[in-house]
This record gives sequence, structure tokens and C-alpha cells, in this order.
Amino acid sequence: MKYTFLYVTRNDQYLGDSPKRFFTSLNVLIEQLNTFTLLRDQTEIIVIDWNSDVPIQQHEYNNNHRYPHLKFIHVPPEIARKYNQKGPVSEVHAYNLGARLCSEGSFVLRLDQDILVSSRFLQFLVDVDTTQLQKIWWCSRRETHPLMYESLIQHPIQFIHTYSSHCPIWCQKKMYDGEGAVGIFGMSKENWYRLEGYHENMTGWGGMELEIAEHMKSFDLEWWNIHDLVDCSFFHIFHTTSYEGVRELNDMSNIPQRNQTNTWGCFEDLEYFSM
Repeated sequence: MKYTFLYVTRNDQYLGDSPKRFFTSLNVLIEQLNTFTLLRDQTEIIVIDWNSDVPIQQHEYNNNHRYPHLKFIHVPPEIARKYNQKGPVSEVHAYNLGARLCSEGSFVLRLDQDILVSSRFLQFLVDVDTTQLQKIWWCSRRETHPLMYESLIQHPIQFIHTYSSHCPIWCQKKMYDGEGAVGIFGMSKENWYRLEGYHENMTGWGGMELEIAEHMKSFDLEWWNIHDLVDCSFFHIFHTTSYEGVRELNDMSNIPQRNQTNTWGCFEDLEYFSM
């Protein structure tokens, strides 16, 4: 495999109707990947289902049997609670698990569960020079307006086609290197290992990529903001519920020292995930 798209999600009402937003995002990615035959054959999709009582793969919204390289990895509560510290989801552990133990792609692309990916980015993956795969990729996203939620959910592909070449004023343009909300974030699997993934003491929300942008300086790696190349490629599906009272915000003024061991990425539970 050349590419891995990596999701983290839950089967509950986390931040609103989590399954609806997730399967809308997943269906859009699959539908568009199926139009890029060569890319589809080189691309897997991994879903880390973190801390769900009932696996999200069993949800009624799931109709994704038409994609040959789709894997659901269920992390049950008895394992997830060992890593959760500041809420029901530790994204840093979940993404690290996916990148280290579950992915077969040589380049891992992480995105939020409620991001719509346009075909413009998929064409970028087809055309990109392989030398660029040694860089750390970053692109921000467009925030969608709450009044567009219903039409977006019902017709997501049409929504992308309408706005992928020209964003209206309600779509925020964020171009910060790691400081804005993430649209897509990627690096080679080799670099995931070199960096030991996300900082696993940052179990709240926010700032994960900003910390990596600082951490990578010790490894002589290059950060590549691809925004100008794929502008309007990523749209965040609006959700009404905020993180307040659900997950604790990471304190970016007091990031703890990295002290990760070789068990990062849930490696101590390797036996369970190898079953």
C-alpha cells in the first residue's frame, strides 16, 4: 500500500451525532476514491473505533462493503480507559495505534472523523512527486456554516463540487502551520516511527500538530504546508456540541516533556490488536 487514510471515531452521540458525521465523511472519501482506480488500489482506509460499547462497524449507517481496503479496529472500553485521561477519547493514542500497529501504507494521512475530502486532493496524491513524501504534510480546513448542515449531509458530493473551487465568506481560510484546525496531516510511516507519533501526554484536544511541528526540528524534517496547492479541499461538517465539559483542552503554554517509551501507540496491547 502507498497511502493510508486514518480516522478516529466513536459509536455514540459524542459532539452531536458522531456516526452520521463520520459515515458521511467516509462515504464521500470512498465514492471519490472509486473514481481513481489506480489510487484506490494503492490506498487503504483504517477506522480506529475508540471506546465504543457497540462497534461502529455494526451501525445501521455502515454500507461501505464496496471498498476493498477498509478496516475497522475496535478499541473496547476496557483497553481505552487505560489511556483516556482528559475525556472519553485519547486521539493521540488512537492515531498512534493506527499508524504503528494497523496501517500498511507507506504514507499515513490522518483526518478528523467529520472532514469532507474533495477529489482535488485525491488528484494531488496521484500527481505528487515521491520525493515530497519525506516531508511532514499539513493543510487546514474550511469550517461550514450551521445553516448548510442538512443540505451537506443529504448531498455531500454536490456540496463539495459547489464550493471546492470557490468558498463563500462563511468558510474560514486558515493557513497556519499547525495552529489552525487540521484538514489533513500526513507523514511517512518511517517518520511516524522516528518521531514516535503524537505526544501521548496530550490526551485532551488541540495543539497536537503544533507540538509535532516543534518536535520535528530535532530530526531535520521539513514541514510542508500544502494549502496553496489543494485549497478548498477539506470541509469540516458543523456540529452543535462543543468540547466544553466533554474533553479538557491541552495547555499549549505548559506542554509536558516527551517521555514516550517503545510502547507508544498502544504497543503493550499488541497481542489484542494482532488477533
